[in-house]
Amino acid sequence: MDINKLITPYIGLPYKHHGRDRQGYDCYGLIIAIYADMGYKLMDIEEKYDEHWSWQGRNHFIENYHKQWDIVTTPKPLDVIMFKNKRGIVNHGGIIIDRFRFINARKAGVVIDRIGADRWTQSLDGFYHLKEATW
Repeated sequence: MDINKLITPYIGLPYKHHGRDRQGYDCYGLIIAIYADMGYKLMDIEEKYDEHWSWQGRNHFIENYHKQWDIVTTPKPLDVIMFKNKRGIVNHGGIIIDRFRFINARKAGVVIDRIGADRWTQSLDGFYHLKEATW
């Protein structure tokens, strides 16, 4: 699979909080979209919010998340990288491109960032591989 061909259509698209389409993505919306392009359907945490965007399913998400993903110490391209905020809550993610870069959606839009940049190394949670993935 050509990862550059896979991610290029997303680069430069706008950021949108809770975004799930080409009008704008948030970080998890981007992960869902790219994985869908590869033929994988991921559980969407947005389904666990009520009409006021109040979280209704944290325990359900955590329980099911670990059914879909393995934590890995050495990520491969297309694995997911996750970050936590200052309170220790995982709240951002992206997809590994190579040893040095990952694609993610943030306020600047869909961009490629360096894994080793201070902004990211300080908040790194870990790397995850989709259990059903065959790469």
